[in-house]
Amino acid sequence: MEPDSILEEGCAVCGSLCMKRNMKKIAAAEFDRDLLCAKMSGITRQMRQSVNDAITDMEGPVIDKKCSSVCKTCLSSLKLSRVPLNALVNGNWLGDVPPQLQNLTWTEKMLISRVCHNRCIVHVTSSGMHKMSAMLSSSQLQCQRFMHLCHQSVRSLKRSWSLYS
Repeated sequence: MEPDSILEEGCAVCGSLCMKRNMKKIAAAEFDRDLLCAKMSGITRQMRQSVNDAITDMEGPVIDKKCSSVCKTCLSSLKLSRVPLNALVNGNWLGDVPPQLQNLTWTEKMLISRVCHNRCIVHVTSSGMHKMSAMLSSSQLQCQRFMHLCHQSVRSLKRSWSLYS
């Protein structure tokens, strides 16, 4: 087994992880580099250190500078002179993660995220036939209810466990 068959690498155009064997070096790829330049302002911004700093766009093509390859999907679109659907130049560019936001715990990520995350907790009951019921908890003002349901689930699981031991 060759390392290229299991190694993954980031695509400089769309930022997704792809198998290394399906990638081509961006320097060797032949396509119009102007397709990857932002057509409107506000797609890329320089990182500001304070609110008083001016908002300026980054110059050049909108690619991930840390990646040196392009995936087959993006390359096929670029060869047809089309901007790939998931390209960073289409407004998908977030920029580098600042050091303050690196290595956060799961709870810290949930606190600062803009998306409402749902988690499903499975409660297994044993009554005659084994049935499975699921309780869905969302993070919008349901912490009290969620904690109550978790406490009930833990008590129920402890009772079930004592039957088997």
